[in-house]
Amino acid sequence: RCGEQELTALLRQCQQASVDEVVERLGDGQGLPSIDGDAAALPWPDASFTVVTCMSVFEAFPDPSGVVAEVFRVLRPGGRAVLNIDDEHGVRLAGRLPDAVTVSARGAAAQVRVVSAELQGSGTKLELDTPIGRVRLTSSLVGGFNVDNLTAAVGVGVALGLDAATIASGLAAVQRVPGRLER
Repeated sequence: RCGEQELTALLRQCQQASVDEVVERLGDGQGLPSIDGDAAALPWPDASFTVVTCMSVFEAFPDPSGVVAEVFRVLRPGGRAVLNIDDEHGVRLAGRLPDAVTVSARGAAAQVRVVSAELQGSGTKLELDTPIGRVRLTSSLVGGFNVDNLTAAVGVGVALGLDAATIASGLAAVQRVPGRLER
């Protein structure tokens, strides 16, 4: 539940940008639910989501094909998957989901890919090539794993049809999680 307030605030911003179903799906926005369960048996009804994101997780599942089946099940008709193709599992899944938005923080030939990353103690600067043009963003988030996270978030913005400026300003507003990677 780390970072709950920051994520709730981000979801409220999404709601103001007409992405209201994200906040509705998470309840009243006062806190995020803790969900324990099997990724091959997700607790949501069919066609629940317009975007599903899978980032570097498939190697951890005993049944990756079951997880893929669940992605298809909870994705609405016309919905978009956002897949990290920096590993073999993402590449294979992308082959099965030709409409997916592919992302890469490590140079793979993805639709959304990092072309420049500057990591500093105070934050991260990224430039990404995307189907909507170059996205340049500055974030207070630090660490290489946040390059992956920010790349995924840009991919979600692309999948939702947001413009580059909206994506960059939304991600610039995300603050560090208190107590994590602080000096």
